Amino acid sequence: MKKINSLLLILFSVVYFNIGYGQDAKQIDSIQNLIAITKNDSLKIDALNKMAWHYIFNDAKKANGFLKQSEAIAIKTNNHYGYNEIVNIKGIFMDIKGNGDSAKYFFKKAYQLSKKNKFRTIEVRTVNNLGMFHWNKGKFKEALDYFFKALKINESLPKEKQIKFSILYNNIGLIYQEMNLNDKALEYHQKSYELRKRDNQTKDQASSLNNIGICYHSLGQNKMAIETYKKGLEVAKGSKNNIDYYKILENTGNALQSDGQFKESIKYYVEVLQHPQSVTLNPKTYVGVYTGLVAAYNETKHPKEALKYAEKGLLVIKEHPDLGHFIYSLYQYTAQSHYMLGNIKEGDRFSQLFVENVKATFSEENAKSIATLEIKFETAEKEKLLAENRAELLKSQIQTKKKNFILITISVLAFFIIVVSLLIYRQQKLKNEQQEQEFTLKSAISQIETQNKLQEQRLNISRDLHDNIGAQLTFIISSVDNVKYGFDVKNSALGNKLDNISTFTKDTIIELRDTIWAMNNNHITFEDLRVRILNFIEKAKVAKENIQFKFTIDEALQDIILSSIQGINIYRAIQEALNNAMKYAEATEIVIEAKIVADRIKINIDDNGKGFDFETTEIGNGLHNMKKRVEDISGVFNVSSEISVGTSINIQIEKEFLN
Repeated sequence: MKKINSLLLILFSVVYFNIGYGQDAKQIDSIQNLIAITKNDSLKIDALNKMAWHYIFNDAKKANGFLKQSEAIAIKTNNHYGYNEIVNIKGIFMDIKGNGDSAKYFFKKAYQLSKKNKFRTIEVRTVNNLGMFHWNKGKFKEALDYFFKALKINESLPKEKQIKFSILYNNIGLIYQEMNLNDKALEYHQKSYELRKRDNQTKDQASSLNNIGICYHSLGQNKMAIETYKKGLEVAKGSKNNIDYYKILENTGNALQSDGQFKESIKYYVEVLQHPQSVTLNPKTYVGVYTGLVAAYNETKHPKEALKYAEKGLLVIKEHPDLGHFIYSLYQYTAQSHYMLGNIKEGDRFSQLFVENVKATFSEENAKSIATLEIKFETAEKEKLLAENRAELLKSQIQTKKKNFILITISVLAFFIIVVSLLIYRQQKLKNEQQEQEFTLKSAISQIETQNKLQEQRLNISRDLHDNIGAQLTFIISSVDNVKYGFDVKNSALGNKLDNISTFTKDTIIELRDTIWAMNNNHITFEDLRVRILNFIEKAKVAKENIQFKFTIDEALQDIILSSIQGINIYRAIQEALNNAMKYAEATEIVIEAKIVADRIKINIDDNGKGFDFETTEIGNGLHNMKKRVEDISGVFNVSSEISVGTSINIQIEKEFLN
């Protein structure tokens, strides 16, 4: 997602200077007087730079004039330090003007000068600015590399010359969020928060707590997200940080909805709308709040109230066409409201608008891939047909006599389940094709000219998986929910069947995210695997009580780097082993151990489940798939089991075959 320029430049400004430059009129007069009377060239250069910074956002001509004066003095007096700072400011100036190539040139030049002259303070600012520049271009890996480099340089500086580590940690956390690596993002946002708390940066603490809450929410830890948001609200209110206060209010409402607390979420959304006149909210916030209120009022059986906010949300989007990509959710919930009220015609209209908007959005974002476009077109057409059939069936429901209601409802749901099952089958087929691509990726790497091209290709594919298939799966879940509302399903068997479809689809989305995680990384470390496996274990503990896990990784493995294919295959094999132990073996204790023995990496997964006899038990697809994944990365897979004792799975990989 492309960053808003104003936000980007604020972050630039924070890291460029050690103090802020929102000068009042008296400060400006003082600086101008200093420029007029001082004979000290260094002071004059610094003052001119401050004046340039004062006008850089609102008067480009004046800002450029001060920069030229400063540059002339720096060149004339051979002031290398002052000139280096000017070049850095020029990079920011060019980025504001939208001259990306020129901005990159000046940032690179500033970096080279700082390296040459050993101006370490300017070096860390410039490296961070390069990170912000690449972030704004959507080049997240490059941005992350620059932020880590800035972090390392900053650590080497004397304390009085360092920029705030909390800023660098915060930037790294935001990049990890962009890459959907929310577990890593959470780690760095927490580091940033602890530093801001230590240094009494109260206003910034609220921003960190908001980011931490977003990470918890993205990881499905809704209660932790809600707790964090509420803490952030207290901090923001105490520090009069209105900007973050109303952001956190909206996010709290979103987390409460994910936790099923729809009635409670309404309170937070309404408070956002009741903000004082002194606080200005952006149109995106209004659209998000209105959409949340429509969904909440539908869930609490108040469709008339939902429609009031739907109208307001649609009006905001009409006035701000750049927010059009948010409208399909609003169309979906608006259709739901009309169906609940029996307004079939209006429900049909908004359902059609929803399908068309999804189709148009997918086509626009993926115009470069013909194959992908064909998939999206076919899927969108099926979704359109699904919506039309649903509307016709809802009409029949209203027009049919009470004595035929149950029969018609069962028929409708049966048809709907068949269609949804077909859609799920298609998504599974696409997922299987993607896995086959993973297996052949190793041989394809040698054919790609540069590593940069490979990374770009992976990002394009992962974005497509996220934006297309992820959205389609989400549509299936929403469609199931809409049917439950439209038909007011009272048959428990049918209700359970629809819930099972929704659960299966959600599990598919989780697996898709794991694949995207692997594809977004050229290399995967055992630390990455450790974090991923721990997250899976935590979710397993919630899903299944009375089960104990013991997970250890040899410290010597920290230096081992895996390719993305090796990493995802090892993770999938461990994941499958754990699922088998929990679902089929009825284990109460599972031990996972990874270590180095000689020149081999050994991974053992042992459980105390019911076990099985190889001679009398047919080996299932799960074990076959695990064996194939391990063998595809030149590993050895063994399994042993004893009835009433448990099952042991052993994976061995020669170090020479890794990466």
